[in-house]
Parts: sequence; C-alpha cells; structure tokens
Amino acid sequence: MRVDNAGELSKGEMAAALSARGVQIQRIDPHSPKMNGRVEAKIRDLTVLTRTLLLAARLPPTFWTFALRHAAYLKNVTLTRAVGVSVTPYEMRFGKRPSLSHLRVFGCSAVVHIAPCTDLLAILPVSHCRCLRDGMRFPTL
Repeated sequence: MRVDNAGELSKGEMAAALSARGVQIQRIDPHSPKMNGRVEAKIRDLTVLTRTLLLAARLPPTFWTFALRHAAYLKNVTLTRAVGVSVTPYEMRFGKRPSLSHLRVFGCSAVVHIAPCTDLLAILPVSHCRCLRDGMRFPTL
C-alpha cells in the first residue's frame, strides 16, 4: 500500500493490523500524486462523476456523500478495461453479473408512503411525504 506519510496508516494499531495481514506500506513523497497514479486517476474519475450527478440533479453540495456512493456503485457495476472487456468489478468480486433493475435516476423526487401500522402516523398528520431518491431502490421490509 502506498501512502503519502499518512500517520493513521503507517503508525500505531492500523500499521500493526496491516503488517499482520502481510500488507507492506510504501511511503511516497507528500504532495506528489504522480507517484500514486492509478489511485489518483480513480479518485479523479469518482470526483468528476459525483459532480456530474449533483449538477444533473440540481442538488447542493450537501448531497455529496449520496452522489459519491452512487458514483462508486455505478463504477463497480459497469464494464471497465482494467478488469476485462466483458467483466465488471462487481462480477469479479461476486462471480455473477450485477442486476441493474434497481437503479433509478439520482436526485429525482419521490413520494414515500407511511404505512398505517407504524408509529409515525401518531407524530405525522399525513400518510406520505415527499423526498429525493438517491438513485437506488432497496427491497421493502
């Protein structure tokens, strides 16, 4: 693992845990992203995609973490030359093609129905509320 003198990774308990797992730490010069090219390129790609998602949805920077999570997920379920021509990083990790049926438009408006059996109706006078989608649909409980 290459670090630019990151104390949290090269000293203390974290360094001991990494070395116990056989991870070697290589220190590079601080403020020299060229020495860590692949990682810097991935960070740049995620940053550009995150900004694009926020701009397309017309959302403020306070939604950065949601957009970043969605951008990372999109990168993991789409084809990449680094892994192979017809394989996604998700497929390499889990051994099966990812299903994209749960993806939704990031930042679109949504209405959440509050079931009558929940305690929220005692607090809220309405049975639904408007919100923003984070781009993914999760299974209902």
